[in-house]
Amino acid sequence: MSALDQLNIETTPEATTEATTEATTEATATSTTPEAFYAGFEDADLKGYTENKGFKSVEALAKSYRELESWRGEKRLKMPSEDNAEEWNNLYNELGRPEKPEDYQLDLPENDNGDYLKHAQGWMHEAGLSSKQAQLLAEKHNEYQIELQKAQDEALNEQTQVEIDEVKQEWGAAHGRNLEIAKRGAEQFGIDENKMARLIETFGFRETANLMLAIGKGLTEAPRVGFEQGSGALSPDGARAKIQELTSDREWADRYISGGVKERNEMERLQKLAAM
Repeated sequence: MSALDQLNIETTPEATTEATTEATTEATATSTTPEAFYAGFEDADLKGYTENKGFKSVEALAKSYRELESWRGEKRLKMPSEDNAEEWNNLYNELGRPEKPEDYQLDLPENDNGDYLKHAQGWMHEAGLSSKQAQLLAEKHNEYQIELQKAQDEALNEQTQVEIDEVKQEWGAAHGRNLEIAKRGAEQFGIDENKMARLIETFGFRETANLMLAIGKGLTEAPRVGFEQGSGALSPDGARAKIQELTSDREWADRYISGGVKERNEMERLQKLAAM
C-alpha cells in the first residue's frame, strides 16, 4: 500500500466527523432561535408597528394595553344625570370653572360701570364655563357691542343728515333766524351737548329742532291772551307761554328728556296750539 493510500485511510474518518459535527451544530442553533410572535401577522403595517414598538412578547403587549386602559379610566369624567346639580357642579369644577363668579378675570364692556360685568360673571359661573371659555365669550361680546354701536352711530348720523336737510327746506329763508331761536330755547331748557345728542337719538333731529324752536319762540313772543275768548282752550300765545313755563321747570324738563310719555304728549299738544 502506498504512502498516499495510507494517508487517505487515516484522514478521511476525522474529516467526516468534523463536517458532521458542524452541520449538527448549525441545525441545532437554527432550530432553537424563537420566531417573533408578530411574524405571522398578515397586516404588514401592523407587523412593522409592533416591531418598531419593541414588544418582545404577547405578554408585553397585553401589559402595555392594560396600563393604557388604567390611565384612561383615571382621566375619564362621568357624565352627570340631567337633574343632579351636585354632579354637574363637580364636572364644571373638574373642567376648570373658577371657585367663585368674581374669580373670572374679564374686561369691562364699553360704557359699563361694572353692573353688567357682575351679572355676566354670575351667568357664566352658573353655566359652568372655564376661565378660558369665559374670557373668549366676553371678548367676542365686547367686540360685537363695539361693532353694533358703530353701525348704530353711522345709521343715526345718516338719518340726522337727512333730517337736517329736511329742516332747512321746511324753514326756508327763516332757517338762520329759526336756528338762533332754537338755540336760545335749548339754553333755556338747560340742554347741553350731551342732552341734545340724547334728544336727537331718541326723537330725531327734525322733532328736536322744532321743539327747541317752539321753546325759543315761547321766550321771544310775549303772550297776549291766555285762552281763546269763550272757548276754554289755550290760544297760540297762551300755548307758547305754557311752553315757557314748563321748560323753566327743570324737573319737568328732565322727565321730558328721559322720554316721559306724559311730558311728550303735553309738549306735542302745546306745539300744535302754538303753531295755529
